[in-house]
Amino acid sequence: MGSRIRRSSVTVAAVALLMVGTMVVLGEQQTGFTGSATRSARFASAPREALINNGSGYWLVSADGGVFTFGTAQFYGSLGGTHLGSPIMGIVATADGGGYWLVAQNGAVTPFGDAVDNGSMSGKALNVPEVGGTSTGGTGSSIPGPQGPTGAPGPVGPQGAPGTSAVSDYAEFYALMPGDNAANVVGGSPVQFPQDGPTVGTISRSGPGIFTLPAVGTYRVSFQVSVTEPGQLELELDLNGTAQAYTVVGRATGTSQLVGESLVTTTSPGESLEVINPVGNSPALTITPNAGGTNSVSASLVIQLVG
Repeated sequence: MGSRIRRSSVTVAAVALLMVGTMVVLGEQQTGFTGSATRSARFASAPREALINNGSGYWLVSADGGVFTFGTAQFYGSLGGTHLGSPIMGIVATADGGGYWLVAQNGAVTPFGDAVDNGSMSGKALNVPEVGGTSTGGTGSSIPGPQGPTGAPGPVGPQGAPGTSAVSDYAEFYALMPGDNAANVVGGSPVQFPQDGPTVGTISRSGPGIFTLPAVGTYRVSFQVSVTEPGQLELELDLNGTAQAYTVVGRATGTSQLVGESLVTTTSPGESLEVINPVGNSPALTITPNAGGTNSVSASLVIQLVG
């Protein structure tokens, strides 16, 4: 049990309890007054709960004005040991728990801590004695009222621009040997992919080895071609145009495929693309008709617009 602060020898006639965050107030409610301050002897109501320290402490007050603290409640002063004109009947906390008022039976109110002196009934003639009080406002919580009606919906915001598909345009072209690429591919000439695979969009062919990139943008180009001789392949933009040196792939020995994957960017709509044996290379490349088994070997080219 907490320690008593400045308690006098006066007999304790009554003790009022107030929890930090919880006001328990018994008292009369003023209904209006004139002259001698006519008052009714009804009990006053108060919020049952306040959000101060989550109810982790409380004060007790005795009739002689002594104040006792428990838990996290702080001592801000008392009237213990003071001559009182009337017994103390109650204690009321401020909303933030930083102070309190002591209420006497004759209507006198004494503030402590951050409590403000807003006046009292001291010196006024009362029909009945004061037995308590309560505070107004502050941060204490109360029982919520009923929910109000739902408001009208707000205006619809502006619609954003439609997004674009991550893959909006692609096509695959391929060759099957020995029927396709019957002739060797000399330096500066394209490999032929005369068969059409899956296609979405407007990437198209303009010949067996020439392909049209319809839009200005960046394209991912992947190809695989089986050749018999050591050799190289590279991408070229525009018919008889600019070879893309960074796209060259090759092998010095063996019979493995030539495989390449690169990004190319066009600067004007409708540019042409070829997979060529680079200019000046010798010998001419034989596109392998059969390798590793009896099935015809394919060559493939995949073009995809990515940005």
